[in-house]
Amino acid sequence: MSAELLLAWVNEEVRLTRPVLNFEEDLANGYLLAELLHRHMILPKLDGFSDKQGPNSKIENFRRLQPALVDLGVKFDSRLANAMMAKKSGVALNLIYQLKLAIDSAKAAGALYAGATGGGADAAAQLGNTRIRTQRRVVSDTMEASHFESMLKKSAQDPGELSQALALSQYNSFMLESVQRLEESSSQESHQHAAASQQRRQLEMGKMRESKRLMDEWQSEGYRKQRENLQKQKEREQQALRFELTRRDRKLRGAALDKARAAADGAGGIDQFEATLKRLASDDDGEADFSPNDVGRMGLNSDAHLASLAQSLPRAESMQTEADAFMDKLRARKLEEQHSRKEREVRRRKVMLEQAQAQSALEATRREELLLSKLGRQCAEERAIAEKLWQTQQEKAVMRENRELRETQYEERREADVRERIGRERELGAAARAEFAAQLALERQRAADAEAAAGAAARAKREAACRKMALELAGIAEAAAQMRETTQRLLPPKVL
Repeated sequence: MSAELLLAWVNEEVRLTRPVLNFEEDLANGYLLAELLHRHMILPKLDGFSDKQGPNSKIENFRRLQPALVDLGVKFDSRLANAMMAKKSGVALNLIYQLKLAIDSAKAAGALYAGATGGGADAAAQLGNTRIRTQRRVVSDTMEASHFESMLKKSAQDPGELSQALALSQYNSFMLESVQRLEESSSQESHQHAAASQQRRQLEMGKMRESKRLMDEWQSEGYRKQRENLQKQKEREQQALRFELTRRDRKLRGAALDKARAAADGAGGIDQFEATLKRLASDDDGEADFSPNDVGRMGLNSDAHLASLAQSLPRAESMQTEADAFMDKLRARKLEEQHSRKEREVRRRKVMLEQAQAQSALEATRREELLLSKLGRQCAEERAIAEKLWQTQQEKAVMRENRELRETQYEERREADVRERIGRERELGAAARAEFAAQLALERQRAADAEAAAGAAARAKREAACRKMALELAGIAEAAAQMRETTQRLLPPKVL
């Protein structure tokens, strides 16, 4: 889960007392973590947590947070707490992510009340019924908390860091000079490598440009020939289409002409038939109009008239024979046209295939010529590159040996520095122990002297108080004796 989603969850859903802008900065003291657990009713109250940046406040906050986080199943120890207090990158973000997963898992399992963020008595009552933390022994919790606190204090406050920094301060200049020399040598090597790489890159780019130029020429030639072939093919297709359209129009015009001729023949036959009827039915003078009633006056009945008409018409067998012959002629013409169309299509495809094969052969020849010319130009360049590559490999081997030698020297120097540092630390530790013992003896002597002086002052004070009391008692006794001498005879016998 990304940092933006976690920030949206913390700021928009949980809504802490102050917005979280940076997990490492805002969660360094642990107070907002405690508030987040309190919003989900994992911590019943926030007593004992402080929103301060002091080391004691941070240690106390994380000490109180550790049991609750462990009960949720989140891995949290003194190392992680110290990393959060030191504001190391990614530690707080990972902890928030694990905490969200644990809370979502607890909600899904029913261990947390889904409306706990809203607060209220019902949420507290349900939390009492569904506590996450299992009952542990008090002794184990106390031991774990004390161990976590001690480890956290040790990791947060390291007394050896100051002495180590003082012991290593005199070697900082040597370390800086060594690092500077190493950086200069690395920079020089990187510049040399970059120059060689740039030179090789220029050579490769030159070859690539030449290859690209040749390939562009070859492609442009191929594209030009392809356009010419496509134009020719388009022209042939247009010619074939015009031929087909012309044949279809001619066929349609012939069919229309045949239909018109048949219609004209039919209309003329009907007119001729009517004229024949009129001629046969007319009387000698030809002035009277023909009508069906005049058939009887012609001396012929209807059956005889129809029979004469039937004899004048051609026979049905001859008409069927003529029709079959005409249809066979049409079918033969259609088959011839289909056969000729197929032959033309075969011839057209054959021509196109031959042209494509010729184009492919021409392109293959052109490609071979380009490759041969390119290989001829690259031979000298490849030999020069091979020599430079061998020289570069030799230089690389020498640089590798020098680097291994430097690493060995650095390792030996580091080991010697570690031994010297351990010896100095031992000497400093012995001197510090001796100084501490002397200081302790001096402090004990001072404490004894102060205790003796305090005892003497107390005794003198008690003696002075006792002396004063004795003098006062003596004065009281003297005053009583004088009073008794002066007033004895005046007192009644019963009082005396």
